[in-house]
This record gives sequence, structure tokens and C-alpha cells, in this order.
Amino acid sequence: MKAAGNWVITPVDAVDTIGAILLPSRALGKAAAALVVLDPGHGGADPGTGQGSLQEKGFTLDIVKRIRARLHENHVNVMLTRDRDATMSLEERCWRADRYGADVFVSIHLNASRNQAISGIETYIVPASGYPTTVEQEQNIIVVKRKDCPGNRFDGANVVLGQYLHKGVLAHTGAADRGIRRARFYVIRNANSPAALVECGFLSNRGEARKILDADYRDQIAEGIARGILTYLSRVRLQHLPPVNRM
Repeated sequence: MKAAGNWVITPVDAVDTIGAILLPSRALGKAAAALVVLDPGHGGADPGTGQGSLQEKGFTLDIVKRIRARLHENHVNVMLTRDRDATMSLEERCWRADRYGADVFVSIHLNASRNQAISGIETYIVPASGYPTTVEQEQNIIVVKRKDCPGNRFDGANVVLGQYLHKGVLAHTGAADRGIRRARFYVIRNANSPAALVECGFLSNRGEARKILDADYRDQIAEGIARGILTYLSRVRLQHLPPVNRM
């Protein structure tokens, strides 16, 4: 951020963002890795963005099921907030994640913009308490005051999770990098575990929409997100290993 015309690093950025990236072990000290909850965005009466055969709700469920299959192959326990085309409120998604006992929560979405030239991947985590969002428009966000929310208990772990997810999906898709962003989306600000929301591409961009229609490309998205989750889980488990006896 800028202060008095100069760029400065805030204490929050130094500890929860840069510190978490450089020393993930500190950020993950209290994290757990027993259960991943995947949240396919929208569903039922809420199609999300797109129209006709390009409805977000169908693609998000398809991608999430592909992620689940990859995580199961690696012996990871996974639950879904929805496993069919069903209408589900944001509150119910969070309730289900709590009921299941989520240790990680990842919400999957597809994007849209009035500027049809825009394409690429965006990953969202909640801003620190008292800090603004980094999105230009908040029409899809329930705007809340800059105060503590349940998700802020995991600020450092959120950064680590977001980094691994974002790097994973970029590496496997080759899509444009639109960055890791901060927003108070309901499902991540109210998550009782480390959480992130991944926007897997723009249905408003013709080229990217054609890719998303391709099952092989959705496989690449799923593989990237699964790899990100697996990397995160491996780092969490590493923190719980007993110390090495050097005697």
C-alpha cells in the first residue's frame, strides 16, 4: 500500500502474507488435514454466469467431481456441499462444511466480465480484518464492514492454501494469471477452516469458453486444483510429524 506517497509493507502483510509464503510452517501450525470440503458454485434455480449450454452451475459440479476423483486416488477424505443440480443457499454451504468437519474448504466458480477480452484464473481469500478488498466491483459480494469474520482466524493458512491452488491451476492449464485477490465472499469469510475460492476462467470470453466446454481442459483445471490441495495437505501434515531423534 502507499503512505505519504511511498510504498510500504503493513505489519499484516509482513506477517500474514509474506511471512506465510516464506515460512508456511508458522502459518500452518494449527491447521489440520483430515477432510477437504469442495463447494461447486451455484446450482438448481441459480445457474450462475453464462446461458444455454454454458451455465456455470454445471461446469462447477463437473470440475469438482473431477477434483474429488483425484483426491480419492491419493487417499484424501472429501465431501461436497452439493453433488447434484440442487439449489443451495450460501448459509447452507457453510453449515454443511461445519457439519462435515471441514479442515479445508475450496469453492469452485467460473467468471464473467462485460469486457469479453478478459480471460484467466483468479483465486480469492478473505482480506485481513480492517483491510479493503482488492476487487474493482463488488456486485457479486455481500458487502460487509472491514471487521473480523470467522475466516480471519486462518489468515496465514488462507494465504498458503490460495498460493498452492493458484500455482497448481496455472501450471496445468497455461491460462492467464489474474492473481490472488482479496474479497469477502460469504462462503470464505464464514468458513471455519482455511478457505479459498477459485474462479476457473471466463465464460464471457469466447476462447476460454470453448476451452471450458472441452472435457480435457476441465481435467486440466481439476488436476491443477487437486495438486494445489495435495501440496497444501502435505505441508500441513509435515507440521505434525514428531521431531527427529538425532541420538
